[in-house]
Amino acid sequence: MLIEFTVENYRSISDRQTISLVQDQTIKDSEEPVIEHKVEGTPNLLRAAALYGANGSGKSNFLRALFDMQRLILFSEKKLTYGDKIDRIQPFLLDKDSSNKPTTFEITFLTDGVKYSYGFSATSERIEHEYLIAYPNNKKQVWFERSIDKINGDGYSWKFSSYFRGEKEAIRKATLENVLFFSKAVKENNDQLKPLQLYLKNKLHVLPVDATPSNDTEELLRQEGGRVKVLNFLKAADLGIDDLLVESKVISDEDLNLPNGMPEEVKKQIRKELLGQEHTVTKTIHYNPETQRAVLFDLDQESIGTEKLFDRAGLFIKALETGSTLVIDELESSLHCKIVGFLITLFNTKETNPKGAQLIFSTHSSVALSEDSMRRDQIWFVNKINHKTVIYPLKRAKSEKRVVRKGENLIKSYLSGEYDAVPKINEQYSLF
Repeated sequence: MLIEFTVENYRSISDRQTISLVQDQTIKDSEEPVIEHKVEGTPNLLRAAALYGANGSGKSNFLRALFDMQRLILFSEKKLTYGDKIDRIQPFLLDKDSSNKPTTFEITFLTDGVKYSYGFSATSERIEHEYLIAYPNNKKQVWFERSIDKINGDGYSWKFSSYFRGEKEAIRKATLENVLFFSKAVKENNDQLKPLQLYLKNKLHVLPVDATPSNDTEELLRQEGGRVKVLNFLKAADLGIDDLLVESKVISDEDLNLPNGMPEEVKKQIRKELLGQEHTVTKTIHYNPETQRAVLFDLDQESIGTEKLFDRAGLFIKALETGSTLVIDELESSLHCKIVGFLITLFNTKETNPKGAQLIFSTHSSVALSEDSMRRDQIWFVNKINHKTVIYPLKRAKSEKRVVRKGENLIKSYLSGEYDAVPKINEQYSLF
């Protein structure tokens, strides 16, 4: 489970910004969206969090920062060789100093009953600081720390505690300056770090707004009972689909339909990777209301919203079944507001989310602000002040003299600008 995420000096984000999934004990709203666990020293967490803000405020940048951090952890050791730039490091550029300062990512999460905090700072050339802290039985254990040695030159100062088991020196010496030690140690088969890597790989799913379609639904459809799960999910969203026809097919050259202008070497590589592979072909079934005969449709004959929800159905189902954290930029894209509400309710309700899955999303839909949809500590705002992205919870959206009361009309207050984080429309604008 995600506890909090912090980023500093990344794209439109200059100063340190944090989102927390920790329950605010002072807010006496419904307990339904609260995840009650028994991990000592770790407060209860929330099942969902919504980010609101004007276009260009930095919502997408904040969520993409989590995506880029995850990608660097999972793939820095595999993709970077000596001298390569760390291309996911993109500092804030609108002041004189930030472009030369490192970008910082920090994540605190809960897995296998233990809380962990991991973070690193990096420029596009090298990792400047990296650390990992564990809290078993609420006792702090700094497993390792790596920092630029500013006294003795450009090398690193390393610290390993007795809590960190396995090979250290050989891995340390083999870790390039543009590669994370965490990633290198996992590659070298460190058993202590494997559960953390599996959490970041399998229990944290981040979908930027330009994310490519996932294959989670296709994988689920191949499993026994998967078709029924996907069908029930789509029916619950009232998409008008009566059934699904799922067929497995081996990819042929005709299926690839490679363009004539594509270089032969590229075609050869694609054919080598894909020809003979099995993939799933799904058709939707609608019954003719007069004859009750089944009519088959290709997915591209359905609405864009139906296609999108179908594509993500496996991801939503998988998250709920495994207790994963799902992070989606623009949750409402091509979806009706009632479907957005349906998705939020799936995660916020104990009955449909018994394993404590989490949904973190940015949105322009007012659904999450409607009464009883979300707790007040689940609402966050993203604003841009002096060209810098600032993130703050609903609780801090007003002055100390004017707190956000229970039962307040959040939609009206937000759209009227009381919480800020809305566009400042120039009503005097004219083309002439």
